[in-house]
Amino acid sequence: MNKHAASAAIVLLCCTASVYAANPVDLRNQSLSVIQSMVKSPAALCADTDPSQLKQLSSGADFNGTNHIRVQQTYQGYPVWNGDAVIHVPHGGSETLMTLARSRRAAETSMNGVIYQGLKEDLANTPAYVFNDTQAQKVLSHIIGTYLAQDHAERVISNQKAELMVYLDEKNKAHWAYQVSFFAQPRSGTPAKPTFVVDAASMEIYQQWNDLKTQTEARLDDVKGGGVGGNGRIGKISYDGLAGHYPTLDFQRDSNTKICYLQNAEVKVVDSRNDKTPQFACDKPDAQHGNLYWNTLNDEANGGYSPNNDAVYSRKIVDEMYQSWFGVPILVKDGKPMQVQMFVHDPYQGQNAYWEDGKMVFGEGDSESYPVVAPSVVAHELSHGFTEQHSRLVYSGQSGGLNESFSDMADKAVEYFVYGQNNWQIDPELLKDGGRLLRWMDDPTQDCYGKKPGNNCSIGNMRDYNRNLNVHFSSGIFNRAFTLIASKWNTKKAFEVMTQANMHYWTSNTSFADAACGVISAAKDYGYDKDTILYAMKEVGVDTSRCA
Repeated sequence: MNKHAASAAIVLLCCTASVYAANPVDLRNQSLSVIQSMVKSPAALCADTDPSQLKQLSSGADFNGTNHIRVQQTYQGYPVWNGDAVIHVPHGGSETLMTLARSRRAAETSMNGVIYQGLKEDLANTPAYVFNDTQAQKVLSHIIGTYLAQDHAERVISNQKAELMVYLDEKNKAHWAYQVSFFAQPRSGTPAKPTFVVDAASMEIYQQWNDLKTQTEARLDDVKGGGVGGNGRIGKISYDGLAGHYPTLDFQRDSNTKICYLQNAEVKVVDSRNDKTPQFACDKPDAQHGNLYWNTLNDEANGGYSPNNDAVYSRKIVDEMYQSWFGVPILVKDGKPMQVQMFVHDPYQGQNAYWEDGKMVFGEGDSESYPVVAPSVVAHELSHGFTEQHSRLVYSGQSGGLNESFSDMADKAVEYFVYGQNNWQIDPELLKDGGRLLRWMDDPTQDCYGKKPGNNCSIGNMRDYNRNLNVHFSSGIFNRAFTLIASKWNTKKAFEVMTQANMHYWTSNTSFADAACGVISAAKDYGYDKDTILYAMKEVGVDTSRCA
């Protein structure tokens, strides 16, 4: 926490004593003048009627030259929950939020997202202690203690955070609140990233969800390598680049010690059984395997011939898809492609894999599944990271279902990228005989096995939605819509509009209806017919009447 009591005093001086609900403003079809008054310097905040402003988070031009400026509403420097938007400026590559506020391009500019007016009245008479580090620690300790008391006592807690913000409840009343999160690692089984929105004064919990997204210095040279992979279902495969075989693998080699490591600029494999990056002796290329540095390690497990090699390949092919189709690396850090750690052979995860803060963890499988390292699973988990870096969809409610659905779409997109076709089942290549599929995208309710849709199983239409539904089950709505769009076009075109919407139109708390509007806007960007989108959304019960 970097804000102190002094900033709290400024807030209190700027506020009045009246209490009202804030007014949400849907920016779709609004003129630029609605937000221009919110683009101002911090020194001007107390002089204004409402100490709110807009902060630019990012900007980038798409293939049409449209500059998409993503902004966050703040109140006295703190973020406002659900107060985010995207401004779209045709041929506006040099525009920023500040220059746009003084620009004469209002008629050309469009927006989507939500901002809130009238926050000052709701936030009047806020106790000064709310802004102190002591209160942040008090709230954090209270929430962690409550969590541990709920049958989680043996979990190890780390990476604790408490970040102050303005939260808008269901009646649009504004509250000072902390977003509290931490990593909870059990002795065995799947960890969790519990996340809470907590009133900064009363410590009332407004929302909570699990934000874990489920699945002398040596000089290292980049070298071409290879090895075996696959599993008992798809068979043993060779990563050697020869005709009919899979591509080569990218390793790094220490020329002094003549040791090769299963890592490169994109990925660092970590074997969870010893927490080390696998390495093997590689004195010279292997003439029997295409003059590659051939991985001679044996990490065969549970019917998987080499999950470590499969991890290197899967990371490579997923990034190739994003680069080939969209011209961007799937993840970036400090403006460069991001190296991701992939923890393989986790004995506690079974069929599970998850993404959390720049790393992926993959289970060893179980009696129903081979080790869960495959391009489809890696595409799913990496695409959670892609969503974090773009629309930032909250992993709860409808935005959480959309988050999970986008990752399922990426699963099928990489399948289409590699094979040119889809089967619409989630990860059948990992199943052993007698194993049950996780999900069906074209008919999500198949995982109900005769139960009512939404009864601890997936839904495929809004009529079955309720706000308490697990995001893996509510994802069925957009999953089915995606398959309907892909069947009319193809999977590449369908994923193009979804990715464009994720990058430039969806915001953090986007509803299914708003998400559909974003997909329609993305289809227009590509020059694709919007009737296909309208048809698909109608079939799954998503309202598009408000879409421009």
